[in-house]
Amino acid sequence: MANSSHRTIADAPDKGKRRSISQITSQVSAAIGEEFFESLVKNLAEALNADCVYIGEFVGGKAERIKTLAAFVNGAPKCSPDYVLAGNVAALVATGEPWSCTRGALKRFPSDALLLQIGAQACIAVPLLDGKRQASGAMIAAFRHPLPDTQLPKSMLETFAPRAAGELHRKQSEAALRESEQRYHAFISQNTDALWRIEFESPISIDLPEDEQIDAIYRYGYLAECNEAMARLLGYDRAAQLIGRGFEELARHADPRLREDLRSAIRSGYRFDTVETKPVDRDGRTRHLVRTQWCIVDSGKLLRIWGTHRDITESKRVEEALHASERRLSELLETMHLLTVMLDGDGSITFCNDYMLRLTGWQAGEIVGKNWVDLMIPPEEREKLRAEFASARSNPPAPRHFESTLVGRDGRRWLVAWESTILSDSKGRVAGFAGVGRDVTALKAFQSERFEFLKLDSIRRSIAKVVHDFSGVLTIISGHCAILLQDRQEADPAYVSLMEIKMAAERGAALAEQLLAFSTRTELGHELLALNTLIAQVGRTLQPLLPENVTLHIELDPSLERVRGDASSFREMLLNLAVNAIDAMPEGGRLTIHSSNIELDENSASLLPGMSSGNFVLVAIADTGIGMSQEVRAHLFEPFFSTKAGSSGLGLSSVYGIVQQSGGHIVVDTEAGIGTTFQIYLPPAPV
Repeated sequence: MANSSHRTIADAPDKGKRRSISQITSQVSAAIGEEFFESLVKNLAEALNADCVYIGEFVGGKAERIKTLAAFVNGAPKCSPDYVLAGNVAALVATGEPWSCTRGALKRFPSDALLLQIGAQACIAVPLLDGKRQASGAMIAAFRHPLPDTQLPKSMLETFAPRAAGELHRKQSEAALRESEQRYHAFISQNTDALWRIEFESPISIDLPEDEQIDAIYRYGYLAECNEAMARLLGYDRAAQLIGRGFEELARHADPRLREDLRSAIRSGYRFDTVETKPVDRDGRTRHLVRTQWCIVDSGKLLRIWGTHRDITESKRVEEALHASERRLSELLETMHLLTVMLDGDGSITFCNDYMLRLTGWQAGEIVGKNWVDLMIPPEEREKLRAEFASARSNPPAPRHFESTLVGRDGRRWLVAWESTILSDSKGRVAGFAGVGRDVTALKAFQSERFEFLKLDSIRRSIAKVVHDFSGVLTIISGHCAILLQDRQEADPAYVSLMEIKMAAERGAALAEQLLAFSTRTELGHELLALNTLIAQVGRTLQPLLPENVTLHIELDPSLERVRGDASSFREMLLNLAVNAIDAMPEGGRLTIHSSNIELDENSASLLPGMSSGNFVLVAIADTGIGMSQEVRAHLFEPFFSTKAGSSGLGLSSVYGIVQQSGGHIVVDTEAGIGTTFQIYLPPAPV
């Protein structure tokens, strides 16, 4: 509000206690900043006989506040805190209009801390207006006693309000400048990214042809501003060493693709762009940088370019080292003959190496994302393996060893010994599993075969001792029988009994001889044999012995290679297996004897216990009989083991011995109710 009456302090009562406006002006005219505000509140308080004169600045924050610039309370300067505007008399003048009351001020603003200090009755508040006529602060005078009229103090405050507002504006401008300088220091000067600005001696028309624009950038461009990080990046000590250098000079250290990058910028209309570059510094070292640039275009002319460079050389080196490490690990996993599988936390496949894919016959696209246990583990082992994974989760750091059966795409099975570990994420939580496995199918078969060999060898030694003792007993029995029979006639009552004893001893001797032959592993002959001829002879021998409900089928490979072995032993072996096959078909069936040349690769050999890859002569005897249980299969080649009443149990143990001594392998495939096949693999004789 304008003070149209221009009343002075001299017009008021008690003129001796007040000073003229000119006197106050004289007192504060030379002061600036805090000194000005402190001098003004003191002189106004004394001139108005006010109990409190206060000047404050409106500021933001969590709540709108008024910040104290100066206060004179109860006759002395006072350092007052900031006040929240809500419930404060200053909130009324924040709108830009003055306010006053002659009495009852504290009743109207009971939460105003400033009024509470003096128990104010009268109060006058005027805004400090900025150049846009917005309130930037407030000046307040308060009195303990009521006033008959607020005209005079209000006029005084309004007279000095523009001067106080100007000083507040100067203070705010200085603060903004300091903040700008601090911001520049913090965000530009001390920034670890290289910041720069290119100006042009003459603005460049963006309508020029591309090459002319590029040439003009090189010719007229110069570095107008940069920070210390830019200087260090180019191999200089200080930014001042670079300021003013021409664009063409700076470009010598830039990426050779700079001209093409500028061409791309021109074609994009000088839009904001980020590119990765590889400049060479003053020491000849290639750096990896990410350059971001803003081109300022106005009225069809390129005025300046702002930009940043971030040095990612070290990050790039770490990234390349990581990629190299991952590549080496990948090559190792892909080339070694170990199965490697990685699973996520749910057990789904995320990676399988090539060896595992080749072995199982799966394609990578068929298995990624599929549950490994459901896809590659047989049903009878799944719960056990899931329990193993659950146990691993409870003790993540410890590597786990376990064995499981692996099922291929075509149903083939391998026994695999796994070493597994938990994969953790960045927070240490279980993220998945990794397993490296070794195919131990052949190893387990070899161990089983060796166990069978050692067991049979132990049995042979025991039998040899028993036969030796038994033969001695039979010799005594036979000798005494012969002596007693010398003078006996057939009519003699004891003759028949003595003959029975003699025949029993002879049978015992025959059995002892058979046992001795088994136990001593008599060296077999190594003549060159045509197995097809032997098989045909065995077939002719069997034909008259076949029951009516059993048919014999002989399948011979005319190009069958020869083998080395003992003809009589091989004939005995084939007859043994054929007779057992006939006995296994009481309800009738089909007996097949097959011969062929066969080549086993590593995958095929791994499926056959004890076998290695290579060329073999195969003889197979198959029946469609009752088959056998796994328990019977486990004891099949043990001496004296038989499922037939009255059998010596030496037939199949002899077969096993003949095959072993011939350098071959015997594999049994049997299933109860389906039948049994004996496969004999023999090494072909060298040509």
